Amino acid sequence: MAGTPWVDMHGYVYRTVAGVRIAEHRYVMQQHLGRPLWPDESVHHLNGVRTDNRLENLELWSRSQPSGQRLVDKLAWAEKLLARYRPHLLAAPRADTALPDPMDSPLERRLQAALPVVEFDGAIHARSA
Repeated sequence: MAGTPWVDMHGYVYRTVAGVRIAEHRYVMQQHLGRPLWPDESVHHLNGVRTDNRLENLELWSRSQPSGQRLVDKLAWAEKLLARYRPHLLAAPRADTALPDPMDSPLERRLQAALPVVEFDGAIHARSA
C-alpha cells in the first residue's frame, strides 16, 4: 500500500495515495470494489477497532434512503439500490423467484368490483357488471 501510515486523533489510519490523503479503511474498500465510494457510502469496522483495516473486518454501509414514504418512492429507491449494487437482480424475473401480484388476488378483485368508477370528467359512475 502506498504512503507512510499515520493515525489521526480519532483513531483512523490515513495514508497518502497519489498525493491525496485518504483513510485507509476507505482505500481498502475502494480497491476491493474496484471503484471510488459513492458520497452516501461509508465503511464500517465490524470489530470496532479503527486501525484494523483488513477487508474481512470492513463492511460497506450506505446512508441512501427514499425521500418519502410513498410506495412509489420506496420502490424507485429500491430499484436505484439494486441497479447500483446488484444489477443482475433487475434482469427478467425468473419463474421460481417471481412474487405474486398483490393486485391480482380474490380479495383485491372483490374490492375493485365494489368501488365506484371515477371517470376523467370527474363524474362518479357505478361499475357495470
